[in-house]
Amino acid sequence: MRVGFARVQETSLLSGGRIQAQCRMARSSSLACCHVTSPRGQWTAGAVRGSPYSPRMSITLLIHEGSTAPYAPVTRMGGLPLAPAGTAWPVCATCSGHLQFIAQLVLEEARGTVAVFMCANDPGLCEEWSTTAGGNRAFLFPAGGLIPLPRPNGEAVLELGAVRGVERVEMPGQDYWDAAPAWAARAGRSTGEVLGQLGGNPYWLQNDETPDCPGCEQPMAFTAQLEEGPESRTAPNFGSGSAYVFTCEPCRRAAFGWQC
Repeated sequence: MRVGFARVQETSLLSGGRIQAQCRMARSSSLACCHVTSPRGQWTAGAVRGSPYSPRMSITLLIHEGSTAPYAPVTRMGGLPLAPAGTAWPVCATCSGHLQFIAQLVLEEARGTVAVFMCANDPGLCEEWSTTAGGNRAFLFPAGGLIPLPRPNGEAVLELGAVRGVERVEMPGQDYWDAAPAWAARAGRSTGEVLGQLGGNPYWLQNDETPDCPGCEQPMAFTAQLEEGPESRTAPNFGSGSAYVFTCEPCRRAAFGWQC
């Protein structure tokens, strides 16, 4: 079952531990999770009650616009990373295997380039959904001076099965989960071609999990929400859920995690 952009407003009577266990089972078995309420009823699925995020008058959607070059210096899903010279390909803190490159986000006003990696060696076993467990890595690189990051020798494929170029489309409204189907209806295309949003407010599928910056210990800024894309065979594995990217520009740090 793919949740997609259909809202699932079911009230869960499960405890927090059972909710997390079910989600981990789905992650490890490549099944989709349902949207759930928080264990203590603090948030309805996707809501941001009590969070520091503020309403916006428009949503910047990331729309699949076809394939692009694997080293293109643009916002894209897949391909191969651009990084400063001397950067080492990141490894998983649990299995010590090299991470799979997921996405590159070029921030506006030359604020930097975010590179996102996630462990795909043993899906569900390396806590790759967590922003802190080490099963993924995100980096905030400078806007310029980046070069293709060399692949580690003798490694299996470290990139996704397709390179998806991205078009930024502004949609009126304050709710990402409403803006995506509204765009699809207007464009006559599938919501599966919505690859996420840039900036704005996160649409949480579970609790608000905004991480604190390990440098300054302040909440990190929400930077992007990512979706798996139109084809599961070439997509990252977010358990049919959504991924979230955060940055702390003063500390030049980034974080990544996902929920389902």
